[in-house]
Amino acid sequence: MKTSADLGNKLQEARERKKIKLVDLVDRTGLTAVTLRNVLEGKTDPRLSTIVALAHEVGLELVLLPKEVAQSFEAQTAAPEAVVSLVKRALGQPATHVIKSNVGVGIQKVSSQLGRNVQDPEKEEP
Repeated sequence: MKTSADLGNKLQEARERKKIKLVDLVDRTGLTAVTLRNVLEGKTDPRLSTIVALAHEVGLELVLLPKEVAQSFEAQTAAPEAVVSLVKRALGQPATHVIKSNVGVGIQKVSSQLGRNVQDPEKEEP
């Protein structure tokens, strides 16, 4: 997270996941409805105490991490899971799940490492 908009999106997603109404969040945090709306929409740079209070109410914890650790979290994508699924498929093992986004990212690498052609799961034959 690098912007107020990113922060607002994370808080909004967590609020929606927990099915907390805006009016209830206003009551729990003591913020005005306008302030809350502006924070969730990323239209303001909230004070730290506001961020902590909102995070607490939506079930999040504010944590400071070294940049390297934070970048590793941000770098995690569906590609490694897709590669694992493709490897399982190439070995004849059932995939636990196939993630359609970024599926093709690792196909060429897996094919060359296994020394054979690996089929794209999105293009399965009937």
